[in-house]
Amino acid sequence: MSNPDQIESFLANYDQNQQIIIKKFISKFDRIKQKPIDAINRGPHAVGDTFEHELGLKMSPKKTPDFERLIEIKSRASKSALTLFTKYLDDPKTAHDDIRENYGEKNDTQTKKRFYASISMGTENKWNKVYKGKVLMRLEKVDFDEKKIFLTIKDDPQKFYFSFNKIEEILHRKLQLIAIVNAKKIEKNNELLFQYFECFLVGGWNIEKFVELVNNRKMQYDFKTGNNQSGKGIKDEHDHGPGFRLYNSMIKENKLKEIFQYVVKLD
Repeated sequence: MSNPDQIESFLANYDQNQQIIIKKFISKFDRIKQKPIDAINRGPHAVGDTFEHELGLKMSPKKTPDFERLIEIKSRASKSALTLFTKYLDDPKTAHDDIRENYGEKNDTQTKKRFYASISMGTENKWNKVYKGKVLMRLEKVDFDEKKIFLTIKDDPQKFYFSFNKIEEILHRKLQLIAIVNAKKIEKNNELLFQYFECFLVGGWNIEKFVELVNNRKMQYDFKTGNNQSGKGIKDEHDHGPGFRLYNSMIKENKLKEIFQYVVKLD
C-alpha cells in the first residue's frame, strides 16, 4: 500500500494547483491498478498507449508533459532500460544521417541503411562495439567549459556532441515531474493484458545530475533508425528516435533518490 504520510511529504514540494493535478493522477492510478487492462494494441508502445488511454489522454507526441501539462508518463513492462527522452546530436546538423549512411547496414530487401547501437561513456581503452566490432563508439568527454557531451567514433575525424543547453531545456520543459509506471504483461487465449502494479513519482533534478548519470555509466544513448528488419514494414524507413535511456538497475526507490530530490512510491 502507498504510504499516505510519504505522499503528503511529496505533495508539499508543489504548489496548490500542482497538488490537485498530482492527487488526480494518484486517484486514477489507484483505479487502473485494480485489475488487468486489455491492451489497445500490440505495438512496441502498447504498455504506454494502454495506460495513457486509461487516463483519457490522446496518444500523440507532446511538447509539454503528458498529464495535465505537469506529469510526464514513462510506462514499461520489462526490465529493459527506460527511455527518458528523444535527443538528436546537436552538431553537425546532419550527424544522425551521416552516421547511418557511413556505418549502417542493409539487406537485399531494404532501400535504406539502418543503424542501431547502444552507447555509454567510455575510457581511454574502452569502446562500445557496434555490429560485431566493425564500428567502435563511445560517449567520451563531458566538457563543462564548453557545456557539451561528446560522442566519438574511432578513426572518424568528425566531432559529434550534445549541448548542455538543449538537454537542460528538455529537462525543464518535459521532465520536472515524471511518473515511472511498472506493469506485468499477461498473455492468454490470444489476448494481451497489462497489470499496472507500481508507480514512482519523481521530481526535482537538473543538468548536473543528468551529466553525473552519463559519466558514471548509469545511462546510455541509443541510436534506432532505418528500415525494419522484418515484418510488414521491412521496406519502410522508420526512425524510432535516438534517445537517452536510464539503466534498469536505477529504477528502484533507493536509486531514484540518488537522482531526484522528490520520490514517492505508489503501489
